[in-house]
Amino acid sequence: MSSHLDTMLITLATMLQHHRAAAWIPFRASACLSRTFVTMSTNDPLADSLVRLDKLLSERGAGSRKDVDKLIRKGLVTLNGEVVGKSDGKLKVPFSSCPIVDGYEYAPPPLLVAYYKPLGVVSSMRDDRGRADLATVLPLEWQSSMHPVGRLDADTTGLLLFSRDGDLTHRLLHPRFVVEREYLAEVEHPIDAAALGAQLAEGVETIEEGESLVVQAQLLEVIGQTVRLVVTEGKYRMVRRVLANAGHPVVALHRVRYGEVRLDALELEEGDAVAIEGDALEWATSLAVAAPSAGSRSSRSSRSSEADAPQRLVEKEARQPVARMDLAAAMEAAWTPRESDVLLVVEQADVAREEAVEALRRHRGDIWRRWRSSCEGRL
Repeated sequence: MSSHLDTMLITLATMLQHHRAAAWIPFRASACLSRTFVTMSTNDPLADSLVRLDKLLSERGAGSRKDVDKLIRKGLVTLNGEVVGKSDGKLKVPFSSCPIVDGYEYAPPPLLVAYYKPLGVVSSMRDDRGRADLATVLPLEWQSSMHPVGRLDADTTGLLLFSRDGDLTHRLLHPRFVVEREYLAEVEHPIDAAALGAQLAEGVETIEEGESLVVQAQLLEVIGQTVRLVVTEGKYRMVRRVLANAGHPVVALHRVRYGEVRLDALELEEGDAVAIEGDALEWATSLAVAAPSAGSRSSRSSRSSEADAPQRLVEKEARQPVARMDLAAAMEAAWTPRESDVLLVVEQADVAREEAVEALRRHRGDIWRRWRSSCEGRL
């Protein structure tokens, strides 16, 4: 049965290309025909704020303020079911408003967005050297409102957040608020899990802008040459420097979690972006009103006291290396197909869901290459 399904799945690859490219092209081309609607949290800092209508529409991608004013004067803008008056461009409306321009609704942008950064993309809104950047990774209506929360190196993949609130961004980034970042790192040299866990918990010294900086981390897991660890700071190439100074230079680095935002829970493909909602959003908005933590996991010039050391999650019996598995294999093992792809294969091939999932796993690379080639040919 599996060989028959495999053959049929290759035939379905073209259908999958069209099925998934339809969702991918708008993010790349910034030309969505339908909006992504976002539920605003009650703790959103802009939930009750007022903003000029022309400014609101301009920031959501309707055009310059001059363009918006022309649209208003032509009677093409409606708000709450009523046509906006020709001279009402400066009218202040709630930020949560959803004005409609010529039948096209401009909903409020999300407070936080998660982006799955591919390898080679620099964490800059515009790169002067012509490298792939973040300029067009978000839908057009979000671009002018959102900014990246920190950076990921061009050679690091995984979760990168965008925010539209400067104060929240500060709290997400500053070490006083102890927001965890979790990484998978493939490293060089054989690993003694117990020794590395103790070394990271005690603190590894690095140099930051000419000053000595001792950084502590939690080692969660060692799988062959892949380590899973948590830090609470995001300074320039810090994880790479810490692991290198601990005797294990990094070969590949992948961020899987930022605070309560988990990449695997978002079901994103590389290059995709999605608004953060639910429990993760509530965590972020509660952080925006929370007091900073008294402790931080790094100190300058001297090592932190034992009382400030992080709880060591790596128990002695769990520190032994298990079967070897590199980073790519670990990521492959964790991969699951999109539910929409599974349903398409179930319908077209008339097979059980479990068989569709396994078939998609077996042919993931082949379908991905075909789909990416198809999408790039359309843009």
